[in-house]
Amino acid sequence: APSTYADLITLYQNGVRNVVASSGTAFTKPQLDLLKRYTNSLYFVFDSDSAGEKATDRAIELSLEEGFDLHIILLPKGEDPDSLVRNHGVKYFEMRRGEAVDFVDYLAEKLLANNPNTPQFKADTARQIIALISKVKDRFQHDFFISKLAQHLDLSENQVRILYNEKSNAETRERNTPREDEFINFSPPNESSQNENNNNAAERFEQETPTGESWALNLKELLPEEKMLLQIALTLPKYFTALIDKGVSEETFFTETGKLLFSIINDYVNEMNIIEALLESEEIDNRITQALIDILMEKEKPSENWILHDRSIQEINRKDMVNDILWRLDVRTIDLEIQEIKLKINNASPEQLNLLLSRQIELSEKKDKLITAKLLK
Repeated sequence: APSTYADLITLYQNGVRNVVASSGTAFTKPQLDLLKRYTNSLYFVFDSDSAGEKATDRAIELSLEEGFDLHIILLPKGEDPDSLVRNHGVKYFEMRRGEAVDFVDYLAEKLLANNPNTPQFKADTARQIIALISKVKDRFQHDFFISKLAQHLDLSENQVRILYNEKSNAETRERNTPREDEFINFSPPNESSQNENNNNAAERFEQETPTGESWALNLKELLPEEKMLLQIALTLPKYFTALIDKGVSEETFFTETGKLLFSIINDYVNEMNIIEALLESEEIDNRITQALIDILMEKEKPSENWILHDRSIQEINRKDMVNDILWRLDVRTIDLEIQEIKLKINNASPEQLNLLLSRQIELSEKKDKLITAKLLK
């Protein structure tokens, strides 16, 4: 399905007979309805310019909704089917057709080409492509596309499936939510609360609990070590158990956000897929679930100590990793107390000064022992 008659004619004259032109980039549903009479498999080969990309994106969405088995033929930059055959011959075009990609390969490679490799971008890209995967009528193909998307984004299949389930559950809730006119004394949310719901999970917000207390969530205040502990806790129940065995609790966390998120995970620790259970729960604010998804989507990073030993995160024993995180938290605790002591020294009385200095020396020695023990391992 090239775009112009010139493309069609050149292909047809060179032996490519099962070909039609969309007559421009405005590909339409009626055209697909007509094609459906003759085939269930489509190969799109639009021009390799911005207009051609937009046409391909639009054609992908429409074709998936109509149940076509879809392939995209990629052309060198600046080429169209007509120029490609004229400049390189029909065999080269046939080779390109043999290398055609599916919509997941096409979109993932296009989106990743010129964009930052950040957790937020990966999550957004995954959601965008998952929305198209959901349109594939043959649900048995979904697992295949999820696996392929995970490879492109350098994520685990479980991470991508979390986002896939997030969309499925959202669609189910939407179908099951009564319309506004079905409520008695229905009061829609005010504008400020609606805007708050649209904020990114990393932004600060306050939520009132049933007891009237309030708490705040702010992912930006989370320490790197806290994020890594939460990632481990979210992975599998056995990893959470490993954390508990090492003495990890809410008190291990410095920030209120860390304490809150760990306590929520603890409530769902018996679930094989904690995120999926949270998505299905009506008791947990969706911003909390989104915050945990954002944390889980971030790539686990070893400490500098691991990097010095040239060991990848996949090779690191999970228990060793937990030990390393807890060691770093111990060192951070000492550093924070030393900082507090330095602030108090300026206004301390002579008696207080001696106590503060003694405590500072004690902490410095404790820190030196921790570092020495770490280096000797």
